Amino acid sequence: MSCFPTRTAGILASMLVLASGAASADTRTWPGTTPCNASLQTCVNAASQGDRIEIATDTPIAETVITSNRNISVVAATGFHPRFAAGHNLGISSSLSTGGPSFMQVTVAGIAFDGGCLGYTSDVPGIVEFRDLDITMPATGCGAGIGVTLNASPGNTLQTALYIERARISTSLPA
Repeated sequence: MSCFPTRTAGILASMLVLASGAASADTRTWPGTTPCNASLQTCVNAASQGDRIEIATDTPIAETVITSNRNISVVAATGFHPRFAAGHNLGISSSLSTGGPSFMQVTVAGIAFDGGCLGYTSDVPGIVEFRDLDITMPATGCGAGIGVTLNASPGNTLQTALYIERARISTSLPA
């Protein structure tokens, strides 16, 4: 008897086929050239489906960044260790009811959060990868260093593969 049931293998294979069918994606560097020469939020807003945003700064990022309905990768550029400053978060969400894609593929890697959180909310199937993260949670606020909310619509099954690799989450609570 296999530890990896045929049905599960078929579902994951279907998810990979859907993910590989995405159009050609661009790599954007922030800070960089227009439109990534302003805020990180402006750079994220300009990204298309499947784009990769490489953060090329060690200066603390003093903004909360939200993206909706977009397959996206937000990663540290080679040689950099980007950090969101205290109280600033990264939020990624998708919903079919608001025009989101029918499949989400998201990667967040190599980023630190000093007193902030990473959130992902979706009602569509997908592959989500969080790796090489360092999250120091605030004593109050976001509730969890990494928050994931998956909402299946009534009568539907939501197939999402979530990978979390090398994520350190810590906090310091007052006595």
